[in-house]
Amino acid sequence: SIKRTARFLQMSLENCSTLVSRNYSTCSDLLHSLENEECILLFPSKNSIPLTDYAKNKIASNTVDSKSPLNLLVIDGTWRFAREIAYKNKELLSKAHHVSLNDLTGKFVVRRPPKEGYVSTLEAVVAALSILESIGPDIQEKLLAPMQLAIEQWKEHSEKNG
Repeated sequence: SIKRTARFLQMSLENCSTLVSRNYSTCSDLLHSLENEECILLFPSKNSIPLTDYAKNKIASNTVDSKSPLNLLVIDGTWRFAREIAYKNKELLSKAHHVSLNDLTGKFVVRRPPKEGYVSTLEAVVAALSILESIGPDIQEKLLAPMQLAIEQWKEHSEKNG
């Protein structure tokens, strides 16, 4: 099956970096960002607010500053693994604003999601960028295209090999 969809983002986005770790407390780049820059964690939780509300509040409060970066943090992995990582790093990640996406329907179903509205990391980030960066459908499709191709090839291979 297709896993770790964030790698498609790393290949497609100019300003994207990945961090492979279970313990974020030793990751100096992440620690620096959490201490010195605005960070939002895209992860559904009881403390998260809808990303659309976060974006509206930023615009309404006139605190949008194009000079200071906004870091979008995501945890890529199975839902069980992502929850485990979020829990193990909850103190550190509490320094970020927690946001989630509402009413999202996944285009790609590789594994059954634990709840309605849960999607792949790639789909979640593309949806988030459509809100934060106002990317249009044409760019969204370009970002999703590599996963579409990978899924088609995976299905083709599965059908041939039973």
